[in-house]
Amino acid sequence: MIIEESIKVNSTPEHIFSLYKDVSNWKEWDKEVKASSLIGAFKNGSFGSVTPSKGPKSKIYLSEVEENKTFTAESKLPFCVMYFEHNLTAVDNAVLVTHRVKFKGPLRFIFGYLIGKPIKVGLPVTLKGLKYSAEK
Repeated sequence: MIIEESIKVNSTPEHIFSLYKDVSNWKEWDKEVKASSLIGAFKNGSFGSVTPSKGPKSKIYLSEVEENKTFTAESKLPFCVMYFEHNLTAVDNAVLVTHRVKFKGPLRFIFGYLIGKPIKVGLPVTLKGLKYSAEK
């Protein structure tokens, strides 16, 4: 299962990526996040945690980070891994921001159904919050 949303933001990839790198303040633009933290630098292999507004605290792992372009955070569930992909594409004087969530593993369909529905509803709200923060 893949859930994807995009939004055009009047900003720069560098500025938007700086909001991503400020992990402890994700809650400022993502109302689905109650708390978040990262151990060390925002780079491949770093670990942290995210507490969603509705749900238990989860460990995250940054499996891919390309400065000002993309990052992927992974969260393990029983027999399933959730991949939270974030991509930035410069378009004219703006940035196309795409957030994608993928479920992989034997229980992907179950978690996609249980967790995917609220994510699908929340993703556009998250992107609007990011847009607002990046454009102010």
